[in-house]
Parts: sequence; structure tokens; C-alpha cells
Amino acid sequence: MNTLRTMTFLGLSLGLTLCTLLSGCGGGGSSTTSSVTTSGIGLPTEISAVSTGDSAGTLSLAGSIRTLATSAADLPADSDYKTTPVARYVDEPTLEVFGIIETILNAMTQTHYDDPANVGAGPYKCMVAWYEERDGKTTKDLEEWIVDSRMTTENGQQVNLVHVWVVSDSDPVEVEVKIYQAPNQAADGSYLDYGKWSINALLTGQTPPGRFYADADVVGGETVLRLSENMTYTDTFDGPSGSNTITLTASTRAIMHKGSGSGYGKAEISDWSYCWNYDPGTEDSPCYDGSGSFTLPASPVTYAYDSSTLALQMTDTGNNVVTKYKDRSNPVEIAYRYGVFDGTSGANVEKNRNFGFPVTYTDSNGNRQYGFYGAWQGHHQLWSPNGLLPDGTTVTREDYSGQTSGKNYTTRTFNGTLTKRLLSSADISQIAGIPVEIWIGDSFDLVFDATNNRWNKCLWDPQANNGMGGESCSDFTQGLASLIPDPAGRKEVSINYWDMGTNSSTMLMYDGSGFFETDNMGNKGMAFVPADQDRLNVWMGGSVYIEYTGDFTGGASGWEEKDLVSFDQQTWTPTFAQTNLGPFDFPLDREYYVNNRGVNFVVRRIAANGTANDYQVQMEQQLVVTPDNAATLLSGISYFAYPWDDPTNRSRYVFDPANMLLRDSSDSSAVTVGQWGLMAYDDNGTSSDPSDDIALNMQFNWEYADPQAGGWGAVTYLVDGSGNYLYLDDPLRFDPVTLSVNGTPINFSLEFDGWMHGLPDMRWELEKNHFELTQELASKIVNLPAGTELTSGSANYFVKPIEIGVILPTISAPANAPDLAPAAALDLSSLVLPAAPSIGTPPSGLSVKYVEGEAVQ
Repeated sequence: MNTLRTMTFLGLSLGLTLCTLLSGCGGGGSSTTSSVTTSGIGLPTEISAVSTGDSAGTLSLAGSIRTLATSAADLPADSDYKTTPVARYVDEPTLEVFGIIETILNAMTQTHYDDPANVGAGPYKCMVAWYEERDGKTTKDLEEWIVDSRMTTENGQQVNLVHVWVVSDSDPVEVEVKIYQAPNQAADGSYLDYGKWSINALLTGQTPPGRFYADADVVGGETVLRLSENMTYTDTFDGPSGSNTITLTASTRAIMHKGSGSGYGKAEISDWSYCWNYDPGTEDSPCYDGSGSFTLPASPVTYAYDSSTLALQMTDTGNNVVTKYKDRSNPVEIAYRYGVFDGTSGANVEKNRNFGFPVTYTDSNGNRQYGFYGAWQGHHQLWSPNGLLPDGTTVTREDYSGQTSGKNYTTRTFNGTLTKRLLSSADISQIAGIPVEIWIGDSFDLVFDATNNRWNKCLWDPQANNGMGGESCSDFTQGLASLIPDPAGRKEVSINYWDMGTNSSTMLMYDGSGFFETDNMGNKGMAFVPADQDRLNVWMGGSVYIEYTGDFTGGASGWEEKDLVSFDQQTWTPTFAQTNLGPFDFPLDREYYVNNRGVNFVVRRIAANGTANDYQVQMEQQLVVTPDNAATLLSGISYFAYPWDDPTNRSRYVFDPANMLLRDSSDSSAVTVGQWGLMAYDDNGTSSDPSDDIALNMQFNWEYADPQAGGWGAVTYLVDGSGNYLYLDDPLRFDPVTLSVNGTPINFSLEFDGWMHGLPDMRWELEKNHFELTQELASKIVNLPAGTELTSGSANYFVKPIEIGVILPTISAPANAPDLAPAAALDLSSLVLPAAPSIGTPPSGLSVKYVEGEAVQ
């Protein structure tokens, strides 16, 4: 489990304690200066337990996009496109413990501690950025660091000694870094070794202080990396027996031996998930044993790899020792992050576009907090550890490179968002084989056919009886399994039998073998034995997961419903049974929103011919109505309504731009529930006569964020001292592009706001599949190789992957599996924390020298 997310779960404020450390508490040494004027010693910026190997692999494996353009080679050699580095690493979550160090090292590079102008020149101040995932979006915060770097000697060896004070109102951190030897890096961006260095950190804001130590060495050409961490979390709560205090203790220990062709290691990580579904502040939590303290359980993970195989051995949730093997010979790569560069100059587009920035503010307790002002598809939001901030909160912009202080703004929040739907043609193959969540609300009757011993699904069909209307029924045998509620409670099913003879109602349930009576608690009773033409009323609501299979045999719709056995609310991750529930009855003319984590699809069944052409598939992008563009964007629109409602008495909605609210035109009341797929209408100057109203063929969504439910989904803008809204740049929307995936042309509508949207988020799909890479998932991976050209009107751009994860497919045990014995023999108990760093009081009176690695002018 990611330690940073764990600490957030336990209630620690963002940016404190270990979060501060993980965001880059690198540095250390003495505050004394020296006369040495030389470069320092560099650190690596990537740490992974398994080598990527000698081969650079390919971005053209199953499902990848073939290279589309090579003219990026003509860009200037000193352009951002050419000089931006690429991070490429084996992404194996089981061993992500070693990645804790990576964020620290990445943040260290922003301080320029090894620049000749800084080595031996005395302490200076930096604003250092780190990234983390919050509310499903990667955001950036800034920490204030004081850095002092100098060269010294230790046992006759030259050392780059760095002190770092991480400044925080509540959780300051002191760190000492000693760098003896720089890393060796291959041409493809991977590291041959990580050099020789140590990081020693003290989290002084904790009681007792938290500790973190890591070091690296190069022995016989291979890296030996060690990590040790110790921390506590204390919570006071009121339980049935009175006030209680519980102290949780957690530790992490790991050793890595890494070479280019082989390696091994062991890690032991405290299991924060032990408390995950419980509140530590309750006496029935497994983390509370009555003593007031609890040490989180931990179990080891051992691993070894050679040129062809990675072997992993761990303990599963049932305390069984499990060994898995992964294929290093056939890696699959996923580009996690892209850079977009001007097609003429090669400049990074983010230099001239404002997609978001970090801010600071003072919370109600007087503590300085960090947040991030960003937007997703134009939805402006301010992410903060305190959630939605009150209107009028003063925040300070922190990306003030070239200045000595940031500009102040105040917050303004609106609970509703009106968005214009922009639809472009897509292909159903883009979601084939991938489980997607949809929201349902279906009601129908089941009528028992005793002659054929089956249940028929019956619906009102306005086209039946030559357009007179009537009931239309079809065999529902294959769909009965969909009546089984999932254990996670995502899908609700209500089945009711009305006995005409007794005028009484009986609640029923279906368990896969038949219908049974049930009570309000869901307890199963006696079997229900139907008579011919007995009728059941069925209602299903909530969400289900469906998967397009393309199977139309036997009258199937081409879709199947997944059998959901559990659902993790914290990570929003479903777990499915090995087999599906059966065909999903995709209603004709029904439109479903399908979200594949980054790509929004609208799927409508338009025919029942038993082919893929039965479905109209479009990708949706959104244009948000803001206080400034409302007049222009809504020009000519008289009202909104649902096109299928009777024009003479349908509900009509009008938009109030002054308050950014959708109102019911009948009484001007605010609409406080979402409205999806509204059509814009022009009343043609005769609002009293709806018969000649003109549908403008523009669809809008009204998204409402209930403030009583935390305001999730609300939009927050920053406002300057003159009352002007500070708008972030809209995503860079590219012209539709047709890409060849497995030889099939597929349409994509891409947009970029620091992150590329429009491509499937395959890492999320891997997470849902417990990181087991199947051939089906591999075939859906879409990567844009370096040099891919995209256009937006007359402008052209080049794309470059800047972060690439190497995924190893799971295989059966090979004949010559790597030997796990050396890993098992590693003694984690030998990892004893050294003495804590003691670097004194942080210097004062310093000015900011760097912001996010850029020099302040």
C-alpha cells in the first residue's frame, strides 16, 4: 500500500509527517561554508527494484500505436523536445516500497544543490514541488526548503554533504544527505547503478520523532540499496468506555541487490490496510487492543530476477505463501505521462499555458496549508487537505518563478456546473474487453410461461399493435442471473409479487437457482413456486459493470454483465468472479455513459441486428459555462428541456448566470439534482406557444454538487483584488486523429492539460485486475510514440512520452526459475537506524533562490 495514501486515510493533514518526507526531504550536512568552487555529485531520479534490462523494449507491442511521424528529428538540438528526459522503469507494485526514495531524489534535483554556484556558498531557500494523487487527480504542492551544500571529505573520500530543513508550521523535517558517487545511466534513460549515497531524516513534528534512512552502494558492479523507516500515529477519541488514546507504530525495511541482468531483494512493510476499513478512533477497530498502542502487522516479500524471469514470493490475505513468476523477456510498456511540444520550436507547451499551480493558505487553526488550483476539462477546482474552502478564503499563488512572492486571490465556489457536450465519432472496439461501470435504473415485469417453463421480460412497446401500443415480451432465461444483487451493494434489486387473489404483496429474491421469499433484512425464506402467467415487478438501480464481448450468438447483445464479488471504496476498485453473470440486456434506444478512467464514451443501441453496428459510440468532451463566457456560449438559447418530453407540458430550465444556477422556469427554484442530456431550445419569440420551438441540437449537462455531501464536484475559482476571475487555460484540444491499433483504424479525440486525456487508462485497468497483465488487456494498450504529430487547427505539435512503465506479464513457473534463496537469506533485522541527524536551527533571513528548479530573477 502506498504509505502517503495511508497517512491521508488516517487523518494526518496533507503535507505533514511522512508526507513531507516522501515529497522530497532530501538534503543534509552542515550549515558551514567552504571555499570549494566545484560541482557537487549527482543523484539518480528513478528507483525501481527490477532492472529494465539491456533492451529498450518497444512501444509497438500489442495494442500500441505505430510511429506516425519522424519530422520531430528536425527540431533544434537544444529544444525542450530534445532535452526533456524520459523516465523508464519496471512498474511492479509489489515492490513499490523502493519507490519511496524516488520522490525524495526527484525533489532534490530542484534545489540545484550540486551546481558550482551553490556548493560551498552557504544556505539558500527553495520552493520545491512534489506530486501526489488526490481525489483521483495528480496534483502538485510546494514545500519551503532551506538548503546548504558543500564538499568535504570522509575517510579520505570526497563527499557532497547537503543539509536540508523542510520548513513547516507543524511538522518540520531535518535531513542529512551524503553523496559519494554519482549513478551510471544507460542511453535509454534507465540506470545501470544508483551511485553511492545516504539519506538520514528526522521528522521532528512527531512524538516520538519519525525516522527515515536509506543508503545506496555499488558492490561488484551492482547496486545495493537499503531502506529503513519508523513512524507513529496517535489518535485520541471518545469510545463507549470513555476517552482513549491509541498509538499506531509502523515500520518499513527493505534491501535491494540490483544488477542489469539479475538481482534479488527483500522488503517488509507494515500493513496499513489492516486498519483501512475501520476508524482507528473506535474500540471495535482491529487496531485497538485496549492497551492504547498497536504495532501494525508486517509480512516479508522476497524477489529475484534473471535475464528472463522475475520471481516474487509473498503472503496473501489468507496467510498462504504464494510464489508468482513474471516474464522479463516480453515486457509491455505503458506511457504514463506525455510532454507536448510546439511543432516549430520544440518548446514545451506548458511554458506558455497555465494549466494549474500550487497555492498556500492559512487554515482555521492558523496553520499554513498547501493546495493546488487546477481544472479537469475546464472544471476549476481547488484541491486542499481541508476539502472545500469557504468563500473568500485568501490563497497565495506559489509558482512565482522570477518573483520573490506570490500573488493573493480569494476563493469563489459554485455548487453547480453547466457544461456543453462536445461529441465526436468513436468505435466500439475502443472499449472491447474492458469492464466499465454504468448506472442503471430499470423497471420491468417478468411473466411466467409455464408451457415453456421460462420467465419472459415484458415492457410497454409504443410501436406494438400497429402503433397503438402494447406489451412486448421476450425470453429472459439468460438474464435471470442479473437479478442477483452484488455483495458490495453497488447494485440494488427489488422483486415484488402481487397476488391478485389475496390482494397481497410478497417480496422475493433470486439466488441463481430460483425465486425465494425474503424479508426486509434480505433473509431468504421459502421457495416461490410460480403459476402460469404469474407476474413479478422488478426494479434494478445503482451501478453495474458490463463488458463488450462482441458475442451476438443466440440473440445476445454483444455485452455481458460482470459478477462483482467485492468493491474497495477507498481505491474504487472492483473485484470480479472468474465467470460473468451472463448477457447484459442492452435496451434499444437507451444511452449509457461509459467512463474508462480518462475517456468518456456515450453508447446508444440503435438497432437489434446482432452486429457491432447496432451501437452508436461517441467520445464526449465538455465545454464548461463560466461567469465570463455564459453570455456568449448561451446566446440564442431560451431554455433547456429533455427532447423526449411532451413539448406542451415538459419541464423547462433556464440558466441564471449571476448565480451560476440552473432554475426551473415554472417557479425559478434552483435545480439541486443533476440533469443529463438536456437539449437547448429557442422559443422562436413565442414563449407561450411551444409548438414552434426550435431544438438547437446542442446538448448540455447540469452537474450539481450537494454541499451537504461535502460539495464533491463543485467548481471553485480564484478571484483577484479587482473582482476578476482567474481562469486556467482550457485543455489543448487536438483535431480528431485516426490511429492504427492492431491494424484497425480507431478514432481518438485527444486533449492535453499537463496530462493527456482521450487514451484509455490501462494502469487503472491493471489495478482492477490485481496487476495481472492478460493478453486481452495488453491488446488495449495505446501508446503515442515519441514524434507523434498532432494538430489543432493550423498549429502542429509533437508528443513525447516522458514517463514509461514497463509491465511484466505473469507466467507459469519456468524450468529454470530465479533462485529465491539469496533473497530469503537477507537479514532485515540488521537494518538498524543510525543516529538521527543533528544539523541545528535552520538559518533565517534567506531569500528564495529557486522555485520548482527555476532560478528566481
